[in-house]
Amino acid sequence: MMKNKFVILLHIALLLSLTSCLKNEFMINFELPKTANETYTFLYYASDSKKGWYVEGATMMTKGKGEQKGYTRNPTIVYVFWGSSVPELAFYVERGDNIIIRGDGPNPASWSVEGNEISEEWSKWRLANREALSQKDASRVNDAVAGFVKKNPANPLSTILLLEYYDRRADESGFIRLWKSLKDDALEERWMDLCGRSDMITHSPVGPSNMKEMEVHSFADGLDTLRFGRHPALLYFWRSSGDTRYMDIDSLKSLAKSFPDSSSRLLADICLEPDSTTWKMTLRNDSLKGFVRVWSPRGEADENIKKLGVERTPYFIVFDKKGNTAYRGEDRVKALAAFRRQKP
Repeated sequence: MMKNKFVILLHIALLLSLTSCLKNEFMINFELPKTANETYTFLYYASDSKKGWYVEGATMMTKGKGEQKGYTRNPTIVYVFWGSSVPELAFYVERGDNIIIRGDGPNPASWSVEGNEISEEWSKWRLANREALSQKDASRVNDAVAGFVKKNPANPLSTILLLEYYDRRADESGFIRLWKSLKDDALEERWMDLCGRSDMITHSPVGPSNMKEMEVHSFADGLDTLRFGRHPALLYFWRSSGDTRYMDIDSLKSLAKSFPDSSSRLLADICLEPDSTTWKMTLRNDSLKGFVRVWSPRGEADENIKKLGVERTPYFIVFDKKGNTAYRGEDRVKALAAFRRQKP
């Protein structure tokens, strides 16, 4: 009995010794074709219990071989660049990892990554969807991410793929829906901290909250109140410098003519310019009628705009008559179609 206790204590002491000897570093080894004599740059966020900092470096291949040592205490994501400001490859790493990168060519998009379970599973997903990723096809990439998340809602890689690849501008409702499907380990805050997205500052998607009414500064009356949940509503957020501004206004003019009864619908355009002069001059020039013309000088920093989940312009939100969101995003055609489908 005493012997068994001694063996257990010895094992514990050995494990503690190994843990204490684990250095805050990791290794990346490259195994590429001998013809690969390229230089690759990498970037990652290193951190410990007190601080964090970005690390950037370069690795030169010699006959397809190369290695790079990295330093961090906490897990991080390493991004690899090849002659572009957009990373060609990304993988997860923890201190003590020995990452092995293999490929049959110089392009990082074709490489496989080994060294930990998350990176290996990530690598398989990335290679399986290489064509969509290389073409930067938002719809196909979003579908690929959604396919993985739906099958693996508790997998931390689902969180990483959502934050690293999913185009929220192209399908915000899809992003929110997938995010709400995550569970268990996938919802741990450490996975969200890895990616550092500005719309995830509270470890959940910064999105709209239910609003019944919104006090605004309007062009016609000075002060006005927009009320939701009574009739269908369309809100259009804009700046005068927007590339689609003229096309947006033309479409909105047509929409207003189709719905002349202001008592059965709410149409409002909300300018996020900081200067009232720019706002007023733009209004006089575009001659849009049938809309409540609103000015929000604090832009996306305004409390009401935050509650509505608006982070950019141009942007549309469509509510049904109960105040539920029928559409949100920057696609004018989809927004107008969603509004026309609503029943008063």
